[in-house]
Amino acid sequence: MLFQKCQQHAKEAWFTVCLLLCAFGFLKEIRPSEPFIYEFLVGEWRNITDEQVNQLVYPVGTYSYLGLLVLVFLITDVCRYKPLIIILGLSGIVVWGMLLWTTSLLALQILEGFYGAFAACEVAYFTYIYAKVDKQYYQLVTSYTRAAILMGRFFSGLLGQLLISLRVLDYRQLNYITFAAMLAATVWSLFLPPVNQSIYFHRDSVTPLVFGEKTKGAFQLMWGHLRQGYASFYIIKWSIWWALSTCGFIQVQIYMQPLWAAIVSDPTEPIYNGVVESILTVLGFLGALAAGVLKVDWTTRGELALTCCSILQGFVMLIASQTQWILVGYVCYVVFGALFHLTITVASSEIAKCIKEDSYGLIFGINTFVALLFQTLLTLAAVTGHLGFALPPQSQYFVYGVLHVILGVIYIVIGLICWLSSKRDYRRASTVPEPPARTVVKWGLRTNRSEIFPKCGPILHDNVVSMETVKARKGKSKESMNDVGPAQELCPKRSWFKVNIEVDMVSTLLLLGALATRMYQLDKPRNIVFDELHYGKYVSMYMKNTFFFDAHPPLGKQLVALAAYVAGFDGQFKFDRIGSAYPETVPLTALRFVPALFGSLLIPTVYHLMLEMGLSEWTSIFAALLFLFDNALLTQSRFILMDSMLLFFAMFGILCVLKLQKHFKQPYTLPWFLWLVAATVSLTFGFCVKYAGLYSCLLGVAIVLRSFWRLLSDKSISDVALALQFVTQAVVSASIAVTVYVVIFYIHLSVLHKAGPHDSIMTSAFQASLEGGLASITKGQPLLVAHGSQVTLRHTHGRTCWLHSHNAVYPIKYPDKRGSSHQQQITCYSFKDVNNWWIVKRPQKNDLVVEQPIDAIQHGDVVQLVHGITSRALNSHDVAAPISPQCQEVSCYIDYNISMPAQNLWRVDIINREQTGDKWHTIQSQVRLIHVDTSAALKFTGRQLPDWGFHQHEVAADRVLNQDDTVWNVEEHRYTKSDDQKQRERELVGAEMIPTAPTSLSFWEKFFELHYKMMVASTEGVQNHMYSSSPYEWPMMWRGIAYWVSSDSNAQIHLMGNVAVWYLGTLGLTLYFNMLVFYLLRRHRQCLDLDAPTWERFLLMGEVLFQGYIFHFIPYFFVERTLFLHHYLPAFAFKTLLFAATFEHVYSVLSTKFQAKTLANLVLLVGGGLMVAVVYVFKQFSVFSYGNVKLSTSDVLALRWQDSWDFIVHRY
Repeated sequence: MLFQKCQQHAKEAWFTVCLLLCAFGFLKEIRPSEPFIYEFLVGEWRNITDEQVNQLVYPVGTYSYLGLLVLVFLITDVCRYKPLIIILGLSGIVVWGMLLWTTSLLALQILEGFYGAFAACEVAYFTYIYAKVDKQYYQLVTSYTRAAILMGRFFSGLLGQLLISLRVLDYRQLNYITFAAMLAATVWSLFLPPVNQSIYFHRDSVTPLVFGEKTKGAFQLMWGHLRQGYASFYIIKWSIWWALSTCGFIQVQIYMQPLWAAIVSDPTEPIYNGVVESILTVLGFLGALAAGVLKVDWTTRGELALTCCSILQGFVMLIASQTQWILVGYVCYVVFGALFHLTITVASSEIAKCIKEDSYGLIFGINTFVALLFQTLLTLAAVTGHLGFALPPQSQYFVYGVLHVILGVIYIVIGLICWLSSKRDYRRASTVPEPPARTVVKWGLRTNRSEIFPKCGPILHDNVVSMETVKARKGKSKESMNDVGPAQELCPKRSWFKVNIEVDMVSTLLLLGALATRMYQLDKPRNIVFDELHYGKYVSMYMKNTFFFDAHPPLGKQLVALAAYVAGFDGQFKFDRIGSAYPETVPLTALRFVPALFGSLLIPTVYHLMLEMGLSEWTSIFAALLFLFDNALLTQSRFILMDSMLLFFAMFGILCVLKLQKHFKQPYTLPWFLWLVAATVSLTFGFCVKYAGLYSCLLGVAIVLRSFWRLLSDKSISDVALALQFVTQAVVSASIAVTVYVVIFYIHLSVLHKAGPHDSIMTSAFQASLEGGLASITKGQPLLVAHGSQVTLRHTHGRTCWLHSHNAVYPIKYPDKRGSSHQQQITCYSFKDVNNWWIVKRPQKNDLVVEQPIDAIQHGDVVQLVHGITSRALNSHDVAAPISPQCQEVSCYIDYNISMPAQNLWRVDIINREQTGDKWHTIQSQVRLIHVDTSAALKFTGRQLPDWGFHQHEVAADRVLNQDDTVWNVEEHRYTKSDDQKQRERELVGAEMIPTAPTSLSFWEKFFELHYKMMVASTEGVQNHMYSSSPYEWPMMWRGIAYWVSSDSNAQIHLMGNVAVWYLGTLGLTLYFNMLVFYLLRRHRQCLDLDAPTWERFLLMGEVLFQGYIFHFIPYFFVERTLFLHHYLPAFAFKTLLFAATFEHVYSVLSTKFQAKTLANLVLLVGGGLMVAVVYVFKQFSVFSYGNVKLSTSDVLALRWQDSWDFIVHRY
């Protein structure tokens, strides 16, 4: 049948034109050298660098393409297409001819200008179809020519890869094939039949017109097509995405080869650029085919699809920017390109539905121009050095990834606007009579349809045309400039500049009240308050790009640093001690503004959270007021502290989870996706402020799992659909959470690229990778460890310390009556010290001088380690270690002239020799020192020695080799120059304690090392703080925290909650728990005291609020570090909300179940009295939140309502 169709088509004139176009398109795509063009340009055939190619050559092609596109589009129509197609071929000949026979940088730049003309003239090829072929064959010819182009690209990529892989041709010789193909394409273009008519300048081939009339009529027609094409918001929306996505794809395609070259550091490693391009071509074809057969209503799910694809494209670009494996880079490019071809086909189809056929070239030409304009701006900003940042390829692709994620977020917002607009229109339409049924023509069948057309786009395909449309067209001239296509009428014009504003007065008033209390005298006191000492110091280091270490994620500190940067803070102020005065140069209000803002946003958030749980508006207001008038929340919101941000993200995330629950039965819709993204991002943000945000994440997961559990009993949802929804939701959430978390740390590590005071916590390699740090002063130190090397050995993982010895011995007897060897002590010392020096020695050599050629130590070599100051060798034997008796003692051998021979031989085991090689390198090589006689590895045990060991850390030998604590690396390194011991000692004492050479760590290496150190540091918190407290003391607030006290009065900041609120919260917990037990027992006996809605609401209170309290409180009983009252604030927030919800439940039961109106009114009266008490207590203790009142001793003592409250009172 297909052969018969081809025979039938061959007899028609249009088919001849189609064959000629297909042949030309196939020939012009035979460019096997293109996938390898970057390797050719920076290879042996030219004397130019990769920076010159990226910054001086490639951008010229972008600029010329943009500059020539408009001109070529107009000339194409004037000259009637064929001349421009010939110019396209000639431009290709010039480009590849210059590639073959020129070598200078200037010639390459001129060549790129011609390449811009080559790309711009392709518009003539694609619009030739619409001028030469009848409209009824548009779809056929377009599909045939597109298939020919794809076949050419596929064949070209495979051909180039085969010729390179089989070494038939080199990178330069591939250009001969491309040159020949350009010649053949140009010759073939001469046989294309000329065009008598064009769309704009030559519409009538019969009536001759002067050029002026033609020009005027052409521009009028263009203007008409332009107005009609962009009259619909739907077209504008898709066109913007089309342009931005095309911009991203062109930019990625141009600079992908430099990224691959940066990943492949070994020039001898084979590359597979050609086959990758071929695979992308096939997947692009399949994606375009899939877009045509998918039965999806893009008008309602378009934004969701664009959002998902854009974010996924951004995600793979972020991976490509960080990967060190070329295979991952290839996969990322293929996935990115396949998603582009899929979505760009959908976008093109949606645009084409709504515009007239004659305006296709104009509309898509303008979209292309916009894409090139954005690409030019992006090139100027990211690639070039004279106007932009001249980013390396990895950084460029990180920027491209972030831009695609931002594009996805933008279309989330657009989708939300469209969704809200459609809901508004639906409500309006539901109040008016249903429009009469109308008749449509669909594939020749007459059917009736009555529906409301949404304003966000068309709902009919381009093959569905209403009878009214057909009748309206009969009277119109075919050449009329105002003629519109069928789909255009189905895309109703939208007044998208119209804005409707609705104000939630309750939320607004709550927010204003919160702002008033949180922002009041925000710059008072003008002294460092409590942990402002730490967070302020971190912010100042952000301002100076100086690396710092903190055991918590950096998001909260980044937000404060952003405000400081905007306010012009230079970071020069030293946050030295609590109570120090801030100078006027510190924008204190800006620094404290961010926590105060989040503390203010928390109040309306909890109001909406209570509403979302089905509670009344008055209860929601009551709960919000309890938050508003709590002194602890007020105090934490007024200073440079993280808790207000943590609380806001936690509460907003749970609010979004509850909103997501409402759409569980309508998955894959825009609201479902928006709330899923919002919940994931918000909860992840909380986790990125403090790791305590993990408890909120777990609470959100528990709520979602509970919702899925309920859906299991819903027979209307199949098991497969439910499983698919679960997997989809889990994958989307996990992907977003991981991306957000990694991006925040990427920003953190990118900004903090200079050395700082916390460097010593990190490994030597990390320190040496920081700008201006250790590596800058290690230029003269050797890299290879050899016989005679003087080294310091650092414990690589975990606690920072160096192998150390001193002129002291182990005690003869330990307290547990065990004996020791009484040899010289070996410890791990946490500070740089001259006693950290050791000399590496071959056992068979007696001298210690490094001779030329150097005798480098390799993996598997046996060495001795001689202590630099005492000249005693590192030794081990079958004697129990002092603190860890399951391990062997390690010592420096002292010959007591008894029957205990030295056992001082150690085998060098380099565990990362795949990266560093078999030779022992400074800093880079990670080694285990294995005792030859006992096969035990030198180990840092982590145990601290008593007084006789100067409280340094124990070092022992352990037969369990594969553990992190047996790994060491050389940090300081120098070669021994003198064999005289006194001279060596003088050299060691004067030696700099620094590593050897600059190192370059990838983001992922820094990321994982930083997290390992954060995990270790989290177990080493401040111990025995005078204001620390235990979780048992928190519910009744038995202890507060002194944050600051004035030096000249008793004015002070003291973390104290509102006693009324805290005690009511504890009461609410007790009431709810007892009522829950009571109801469950009653229901077990089939006594259903509550109706179904009330029972479900009561259970929801428990699932969210009671469970939230448990999640945020119980874990602290198992935390082995110093805790403070502010750790209880997330749990306190949930118990406060639980009290308000329980209060409403009691009132509801009394008024409905028991019909006890009097008791119910009494409950309301009690609630009013409680609110008065809350405000009164807030006013009394606000002096401890603001610190702006000079208190006398009696004033302070009068507020000491519990003996355990430790307020500070000056004794004058």
